[in-house]
Amino acid sequence: MAYTGIKFTCHQISPSFSYQDDLAQLNRSAWILSQLGLAPLHDNGAYGNFSCRGEKEPEFFISKSGMTPVEEFTPEQFCHITACDEEKMSLDYHGLAVPSSETFMHHLIYQNRTDIGSILHGHCDIMTRLAEELGLPITPQFLEYGTEALARAGLELAESEDFFILKDHGFISLGEDINIAARQTFSILHQLLSLLESS
Repeated sequence: MAYTGIKFTCHQISPSFSYQDDLAQLNRSAWILSQLGLAPLHDNGAYGNFSCRGEKEPEFFISKSGMTPVEEFTPEQFCHITACDEEKMSLDYHGLAVPSSETFMHHLIYQNRTDIGSILHGHCDIMTRLAEELGLPITPQFLEYGTEALARAGLELAESEDFFILKDHGFISLGEDINIAARQTFSILHQLLSLLESS
């Protein structure tokens, strides 16, 4: 499905924000995933979104809509989310660009998994197709990106799983911190490569 932008209402509070040190680390993880083909490019950026929890609840930082991961960290690639209204599907943010289309899924997971400090969402077609062989949990059905339905389907699996597949869409990796979420993704990728090598 072609990417057409966000599907919720967002209110820009300011074009800039104070960011925490680990945002540079999040940027590096996003860049590494892109170099491994786990955040493929499209006409308006790259598929995938990456976030980390803020110091105050319910705040978090997330990549902007259509982010193209690059090695050199620039704060303009991210947004600071300070409030989310689940009923109205609206949010308040600080930053130059609108936040990622899956911001509400990240919000729901942070609200319901207080042990999670970072969420990495990427795309790998072959991992998605071989999810059952890899023993990965999968959401029951395909749901359009950026919708409340997809966000809640992701939350349902996130309540008991730290790595899972959004059916015919992509993967979600949850970690206590950014490094744990990234290492978990690399581990699954290694399992995928081993499966392909043995087939």
